[in-house]
Amino acid sequence: MVAVQSNALHRNYFTVLKSHDLPHAHANAKTMINTFATLLIFQTLGESLAYALSLPIPGPVIGMLLLFCYLLVKRGAAEKLAPTTVEFLKHLSLLFVPAGVGIMVHAHRVATEWLPIAAALLISTMVSLVVTAYVLRWLQK
Repeated sequence: MVAVQSNALHRNYFTVLKSHDLPHAHANAKTMINTFATLLIFQTLGESLAYALSLPIPGPVIGMLLLFCYLLVKRGAAEKLAPTTVEFLKHLSLLFVPAGVGIMVHAHRVATEWLPIAAALLISTMVSLVVTAYVLRWLQK
């Protein structure tokens, strides 16, 4: 009896899924994969440039700048990337998991070097606030 009900539910679910959602889901999956591939390509380019040229700037930052230049030059690219990147931003908190694990792994080092870490955090936060305020003021003119 349970197998018959399960089979009926399975058949009904896939009938509904097949008739309505698959073309839309397939298009969304393809768009998401293309967007993710674009982001990874630019990050890889940034990492490669940073490594090849021994630059003191992190590769992902260089990749972000390259992506920014690409979006300025290529019309319509931002609109194609926007829906998927909005979905990525909804799960941004997951990107903090590796940082949290790193802090836990190196807890002894954080404990011994807490003063320079706290000073760097405080100073960088203040600099970010000041720069943001000046940029906002400049943009409002």
